[in-house]
Amino acid sequence: AEYEKVYSNTIDSSRAAYEAAKAEYADLCRTEAAQFRAVIHHYGAGNRTACAAYFRWGLRLLSLPAWCSTNFEVGLDETGRALIVDVELPNLPDVSLAKSAISQSGKVSTRPANKRESLEALSILHPLVLLRVACEAAHLDVDARGKLEMIAVNGWVSYRSKTTGQPLTAYVASLMAAPTDLI
Repeated sequence: AEYEKVYSNTIDSSRAAYEAAKAEYADLCRTEAAQFRAVIHHYGAGNRTACAAYFRWGLRLLSLPAWCSTNFEVGLDETGRALIVDVELPNLPDVSLAKSAISQSGKVSTRPANKRESLEALSILHPLVLLRVACEAAHLDVDARGKLEMIAVNGWVSYRSKTTGQPLTAYVASLMAAPTDLI
């Protein structure tokens, strides 16, 4: 009888904890959904701050490789018709590439890419990331009534100066296109 009482109390406290966590999560979802609806509403009304928030919100959900930053600086020009996105890109000398190889026995192994393969892959890495970000921004714009005339994505890298050792940043790639050209 004592065991059943302890078991019943444990079940009841677990159920109560579950219900409290469920209610807290539902409240959080409602709050976030209301915030998002407000951003969409203000975006539709042409509020530049809401427009930037809308794109920042959407781009943070962008699926990129783990080595690529998803921290975007987002803004609009004075007219509110051109989106400007700055994104941090990986410093290419810091990127080491690997490739998979299948032996005749069917065993899969991973080994470093050779110099030619690395140079070829790295030469398209930055443009591909910028294009992916621009295409996602174009889709976000279409989903929200297509207010943009132009999307500009600028990529920058952080690195250390070989002469001074000081941390530096430099813009290394840019892309500008109309949203209709990106969809």
